[in-house]
Amino acid sequence: MPVLTFSVRYDSSKLDPETDNIRISRIHSGAYSDLSTKPNDDGEYFEIDKNSGIITVHACFYSTYAVTYGAETREATVNLQGGTISENDKVKLEDAG
Repeated sequence: MPVLTFSVRYDSSKLDPETDNIRISRIHSGAYSDLSTKPNDDGEYFEIDKNSGIITVHACFYSTYAVTYGAETREATVNLQGGTISENDKVKLEDAG
């Protein structure tokens, strides 16, 4: 059950939640996760009010949060167990769930 609610304003004249892929990301105890507009197992989620230009986050943890938008990109640490990877190699990342 979320115990923390906070809101941030965004410029609704420049961002469209329908097309700009607005996301809420969090780092808590060294672990990265994304929140969704649908509640997760802990009931955490975020809402976007297009009319007021406000994003409201309902969360369980006092953590570091970020609002991001645009094309989805991710960074990851890859353990190659003795292998190598060059600058131009591609790594496919998949959500574990």
